[in-house]
Amino acid sequence: MAKKRPPTGFSFLADAWEFSRKQPALSAVVLWFFILPWTAMDLLSRLTSDNDLFDGTALHAFLAKNDPHNIVVTILTLGLIVLTVWGTASILFVARRMIGNRAGRSRTSFLAVQKQSRALVWPLILTSLLRTCITIEWGLLFLIPALFVLLQKSGSALIRNVGALLSDGDATSLIAHTKEVAVATPLLFMLFPLLIPAILYRIRTSFFAVALIAEDLRLRAALRQSARVVKGKFWYAVRCLLIMAVVWILPAKILSMILQSLIERHAPSLILISDILGNTFDGASTLLFLLSLTALYGALREPRVETVAPPKSD
Repeated sequence: MAKKRPPTGFSFLADAWEFSRKQPALSAVVLWFFILPWTAMDLLSRLTSDNDLFDGTALHAFLAKNDPHNIVVTILTLGLIVLTVWGTASILFVARRMIGNRAGRSRTSFLAVQKQSRALVWPLILTSLLRTCITIEWGLLFLIPALFVLLQKSGSALIRNVGALLSDGDATSLIAHTKEVAVATPLLFMLFPLLIPAILYRIRTSFFAVALIAEDLRLRAALRQSARVVKGKFWYAVRCLLIMAVVWILPAKILSMILQSLIERHAPSLILISDILGNTFDGASTLLFLLSLTALYGALREPRVETVAPPKSD
């Protein structure tokens, strides 16, 4: 009796690529919910920056005069972030067909996808916030002792030295305080293992968005389902996630950085083109990563299959 070997991480990449080619609606999702909102966020960031291409323009001056605290810009940015979450929900709504032997891998229109996935946006946001809060809660195992070490070693000295700097401009004691903080650094490294529970929780709940949409679960139920499918297959899941990130996400980020650096240096007037192209790379890589994540979730969820050798003939 032999166990069937699980698929390699690269097989999920191939599944994602093939599925994306058969679903043209996903390209529209990437354009309207990733590329355009991200480009708009980049534009808003540049319009409010004092050291950018738009510094000194009429629109920059208008925003600086009428929205000095960037309240309107912040609201617009939050709205654009909600759009990107809607895009994630739309992709996963289509991608759930990859799980198991679901019939109906037929093409779906963009309008149908965005309409049916609209109700999933706020559950996805709330579950993501809950996951972040729980991660921070686990992270307090490290943060509280780390803050205690820093305050014990140099907290009161820091307050005194900053006061001296503000009163008479003497920075000598503040420089000496920096050395005291450096002495505490090895102790902080010794506390680093306390971060492991937060890291493990983050990895185990990596599939919460897929579970939320594919299994129709919400909040803690989606987080528990993600942890459940990873149980007993943790290192296999980590290996596959690393492969997916290295193949899809990393090259897109590197290309975006190189492109932006070249354009800023040689043709700064074309910086918006750099933003659009960079966001196109990021949008395509995000699409393929989410599809690969869904395929991996389906493989983790399936019960382990055992193959039985046929009986020997007499």
